[in-house]
Amino acid sequence: MRLLNIRKREFEDKEGSDLDTALQKCAIISHRWGDNETNFQNLQEILQLQESPNSTESIFDDPESYKFSKEEEGLFKIAVACKKASEYGFRGEDGRGTRQTQAMLEYIWMDTCCIDKTNSDEEDRAINSMFRWYRDAKVCFAYLSDVSQEESEYQDEQKDLKGKRIQRRINCFKESDWFSRGWTLQELLAPRVLYFFDHKWRFIDAKKTRSADIQSRTKIEAKYINGDFSDACTAVKMSWLSSRETTLKEDMAYCMVGIFGVYMHVQKAEGEHAFLRLQEELIKQKAADESLFAWRNELVTSCGLLAPWPTCFKKSERLTIHSRRYSKRKPYTVVGGGIEFHAPNVLPENGNATEWMAITAAVRRNYQLKLEASGEELTVMTGPIDGFPEAALQCLGQRPGQWKYLKELAKKMTGGLIWQEKKENFARTPSPEPRPQRCQDSSSKLHERQALSSSKPQKQTRSAKSDVKSRSAAPSG
Repeated sequence: MRLLNIRKREFEDKEGSDLDTALQKCAIISHRWGDNETNFQNLQEILQLQESPNSTESIFDDPESYKFSKEEEGLFKIAVACKKASEYGFRGEDGRGTRQTQAMLEYIWMDTCCIDKTNSDEEDRAINSMFRWYRDAKVCFAYLSDVSQEESEYQDEQKDLKGKRIQRRINCFKESDWFSRGWTLQELLAPRVLYFFDHKWRFIDAKKTRSADIQSRTKIEAKYINGDFSDACTAVKMSWLSSRETTLKEDMAYCMVGIFGVYMHVQKAEGEHAFLRLQEELIKQKAADESLFAWRNELVTSCGLLAPWPTCFKKSERLTIHSRRYSKRKPYTVVGGGIEFHAPNVLPENGNATEWMAITAAVRRNYQLKLEASGEELTVMTGPIDGFPEAALQCLGQRPGQWKYLKELAKKMTGGLIWQEKKENFARTPSPEPRPQRCQDSSSKLHERQALSSSKPQKQTRSAKSDVKSRSAAPSG
């Protein structure tokens, strides 16, 4: 990890235990990117010029008095962040205490200038480590460039001659665009201590004391904002992202790798496919969580088991998983283009259990589900059915009431489609499952019994007639 030493004004590379120590003296910066950011190469050149003997002044000494051009907005942001880290420092969880001399800050980290984006390996490591860096840093400074605490500085939203929006300033900090960006989601959740600053780097408040406002804006429960969110299921975490956006489409996936705790190799210009790849990595790397499949998209009539975009999880923010059922789960298995997973063989009393919501969500998207009941588990195997409008379920388990329950549940989730128990339903699947052998045996035995029963009365009738005839022919006694 490359840190900027705010006193020496030079970059320092840290790793291992040295990095852990340095992060306890580091302010990590969260912000929205502008049009004129200063990258690693530019800042390195500027720092060298500032330290040259011919330099008469340093922009880092008093950045507010230095006249920055519009093209130097990014450099101004870095210089003020260094000064703010040095002067404001760490002041407790609420940010309103006195500066603690025992926790003096020596470094800052900002994604614009501390990552060499010409090095793909370094960028890959940074994206997959960024959540941990925000979590382990002493404090995070969130710079809200569109918020002001001074009424005289409020501005209405305007556009320039080219139609591009001019930076606006508002009073209520929860209306900031900072809360609508994809990358700032992990920058909100990961830090243990987070201070908010307005466009002139004036302290607004701390995350701990503004959790109610943040919850109102983001729909993230306060317990997740200020604490551990590991017990939130996959669908809930996806719902947090559903109302956010990123400049690059692939970043909608990359900004979530730290929140989910998975590793994902960065591919340039990957586009929307990155989000599908993120879900595939969740299946491979994380414990089974069927809420991954509990999403809805009314605009798509037929699609795969994985969501095409985060907006599909917009209404999934209240899903829960009962941890006691998921303590010992078998991993997912990808088979024949589908997924096999194991769920508790328990019928929910109210029909709201997450595993059943996921199953019915898959049914709604025209998927075949084969359920096999065995002991305390329910094996669910899914496979795509292209152009097959009816919901199809094969239940080979013999648990009383299970078949009827699944039929009613699937009928409800598919909007009342007629349930048809016909062979042709399964004949249209890519790889139809053969009928169980025991059903064929029982059918043949039934035909044999019918033939036997039909033949016996006929024999009895013929023997009775012959007996009557013989009696009538015999002489009387």
